Amino acid sequence: MTMKTGAFGPFRFSFLLLIFALSTTLTACKKESNFFSDSNASDGSGGGSGTASTGMSLRVKAKTGVSSFLHKFGDVASECVIPLADKDNPQTIQCMLNMMEYDLWFYGFEYEINIPDGFCTFLEEDPYRFYRGEPGTAPGAATMTTLDGAIQSCTFQGTAGTVAGGRCSGQEGYLLPSGTFRCNYSHEAEDGGVSGPNCCEGKTTLLLTTRTTIYDDTGAAIRVDAKDSTVETIQGGKQANCIESPHDYDDSWPRGTTLKSASAISELGGNSMIRSYKVPSVMKLRMDNKRTNYPGVFLNAGMHDWTAYTADPDTWDTSRAIPRALFPIFDRGPTGDHATLASVIPFGFDGSYGFRCLGPAGELRHYIRLYVNEWNTIEDYEEFKANGDASAVNPSRQGAAGVDCSAVNNGNTCNSFWGFTDIIESDAGGDATQWVFPNEWERAGP
Repeated sequence: MTMKTGAFGPFRFSFLLLIFALSTTLTACKKESNFFSDSNASDGSGGGSGTASTGMSLRVKAKTGVSSFLHKFGDVASECVIPLADKDNPQTIQCMLNMMEYDLWFYGFEYEINIPDGFCTFLEEDPYRFYRGEPGTAPGAATMTTLDGAIQSCTFQGTAGTVAGGRCSGQEGYLLPSGTFRCNYSHEAEDGGVSGPNCCEGKTTLLLTTRTTIYDDTGAAIRVDAKDSTVETIQGGKQANCIESPHDYDDSWPRGTTLKSASAISELGGNSMIRSYKVPSVMKLRMDNKRTNYPGVFLNAGMHDWTAYTADPDTWDTSRAIPRALFPIFDRGPTGDHATLASVIPFGFDGSYGFRCLGPAGELRHYIRLYVNEWNTIEDYEEFKANGDASAVNPSRQGAAGVDCSAVNNGNTCNSFWGFTDIIESDAGGDATQWVFPNEWERAGP
């Protein structure tokens, strides 16, 4: 099954986030919140030189020694801008920020949003989000039969489990002889190892049949007594615990009721605005002791399905296969097919940083979606920057260092850090519709 999203898909994502209680926070145009800083209209390398009067635009701020370029989908020479002439012509544009993977992992990036007079009454900014690990809801009902302390059989919502190794396992977890259910959506370590979040919701009610053999004085079995009891396991986690955004680590970014980063709303009242925001990097957060140094760039980059982009940038949004780490839809369910009797995961994302220009009635006037693309090799990056031919390059190129990319031939890979395409190629045979998640706490380097 290939996931497709229509023209209104991203707006639907934002609506889902609102009902998800990632509540928005209002800031006034005249007095900016402290997580933004005033900035001039400096160019990012490869970006345009427009100012706020040119139109609603997004640019990357230049950093000495770091190469990056930001462009509108389909044309590396085109600025990420909705022209002033189109102020009254509502539209959505998609833009791509390109950075080499080590630069992105080490520095992060800083964007600048420019809005002219008379364009927007409000600006909504959606953080980029993804699922660090697989979320889900535990099976509500289970049965298990034991004989003299050994498990004989079990079911999860009517589907038989497998007895092995002193436990009875289903697709969503396993039962111990005591009746305790351990959920696969909880990534907390059982043995004191590296621990991830508990993303398992719900309660499992187990009908436990305990059978005990009764012996006579000679040791001969004379009967088997059976006792039924009910055991409840409350999971204590939340699906939202697996959601991550770089904005989660910024104490100044507004929070929702889940304490995750929320959509930020700025009141413009038709006035112009030029401001910038620094998206933190994996390395920066490690140095600040806010996040473990995982060998991936999922935290910043959500661009995916280069094949669909190569075929046609204009139809990428409707033809792309969205990684399940962005849009899971269902959990595993008792049969493991992520559909039959599975629980719905209502919170989905599309891999972008969103900028929505709204009118006084909340009508969506303009929408810029920014996708960050991490490049595994300098050769592909420079080729795309120079020629813009998507079919001639591969941002997620695999291969041996010194053979398939310029480096010392030491047996390492051209890929230094995991990205979405990298784990899909590695763990799912290239099929983005498979349920593959970063689970960074369990991953070594590529």
